[in-house]
Amino acid sequence: MAQDRLKPLRSIFSSKSGTFGSIIILTLFGTALAVAIFGKSLVPYDPIQQDVGPILGAPSMAHLFGTDQLGRDVFSRVVYASVNDAYVSVVVIGASLVIGALIGSYAGFRGGKIDDVLMRITDSFFALPSLLLAMAIAVALGPGVIHMMYALIVVWWPSYARMFRAEALRISRLGFVEASKACGTRTWRILARHVVPNSLTTMILYATLDIGTVIIVYSGLSYLGLSVAPPSPDWGEMVAEYQSFMVTAPWLPIFPGLVIALMVIGFSLFGDGLRDILESTR
Repeated sequence: MAQDRLKPLRSIFSSKSGTFGSIIILTLFGTALAVAIFGKSLVPYDPIQQDVGPILGAPSMAHLFGTDQLGRDVFSRVVYASVNDAYVSVVVIGASLVIGALIGSYAGFRGGKIDDVLMRITDSFFALPSLLLAMAIAVALGPGVIHMMYALIVVWWPSYARMFRAEALRISRLGFVEASKACGTRTWRILARHVVPNSLTTMILYATLDIGTVIIVYSGLSYLGLSVAPPSPDWGEMVAEYQSFMVTAPWLPIFPGLVIALMVIGFSLFGDGLRDILESTR
C-alpha cells in the first residue's frame, strides 16, 4: 500500500519536465529553509553589509554575481531573499486552498440560496482586476511581507472557491456521497471525508502551477516598493533598485530577474510532469 502511494511521486522523476522542475523547486525551498534556519551565516557575506567588495564589481570567484553600487555582494542578497518568495508563495497558496475549500465545497454541496449567496460574494472579488486589487490592499495596509500576503490571499482564494464548488457539485452526485446523505451523516463530515479529499488531486495540480504565478505577482509588487523596506533584499526590489545600472553593470538586475524566471519555469515544468502522471493514472 505504501509503495502504491509513493508511485506517483517516483513517477515524477521519470519525466524530464518533472525532474528538472523538481530540482529547481527543491533548490529554491531547500535554500530558503536553510537560510531561515541558519540566517546570514549561510551566505558568503552579510547581504546588507556595504563595501565587502569593489563598487559595481563584475562577477568573480569572490563575488559570483558581482557587487552593487554600495559594494554589497549580490549573490548573498539573492540567496537571502529566497526566504521571502518561498514563504509568501506557500502561505498564500496554502491559505487560499483552505479558504477556497471551506467556502467552495460547502456552497457546491449545499446548493440553493446558500450557494447563490456565497458565490455572489466570491464573484464580487472578480469585479476588479486581481493585480490592481492586490496593489490597492497592499498600499492601504502599508509595505511589508505580512501585509503583502494578506493582499495576495484576498485576491487568490476566490478562484479556488470556484474550483472547489465545481468539484463539490460533481462529487455530491456520486453514489457513496448519496449513501452518506441517506444515512444522515452531517454535512461537514461528508465534506471532510469525501468532498474535499476527492477534490485535492485537481486542486494540488492547479496550486503547483499557481505558485509560479504568485512569485511573479509578489515580485511585481515588490518591484513597486510594496514589500520589504531597503536595505533588506528582495528579488523584485533588487530588480527595481539595479535597473538603472543596466548599461554600466548589467549583471545587477539580470541575476535576480533570472532567478525569478527560473523559479516560474521550475514550477511550470513540475506542474506539467504532475499533470501527465495524474492523467496517466485515470
